[in-house]
Amino acid sequence: MRCSRLFLVVMLSVELLGTCANAAPDWENEQVVGINKEPPRATGLPFAERTAAIKGDRAGSAWYKSLNGHWKFHWSPKPSDRPVD
Repeated sequence: MRCSRLFLVVMLSVELLGTCANAAPDWENEQVVGINKEPPRATGLPFAERTAAIKGDRAGSAWYKSLNGHWKFHWSPKPSDRPVD
């Protein structure tokens, strides 16, 4: 009886170790999508009047700022090489 229990414990340990050794890391597992990720939420934008909010035109809000347009970027490999102006 004692031998069969020992055999059972050893076999379960080997099975568990084998399962853990074959597990893919999180970055390779396509089922892992939410580590260190905040839960989804709806975006909110205030409107001055209820009718404007119901209309749903974001540009109609005084607090809306569009970032669409022409942007200028200058990449520098070192901070000392950046443009000073």
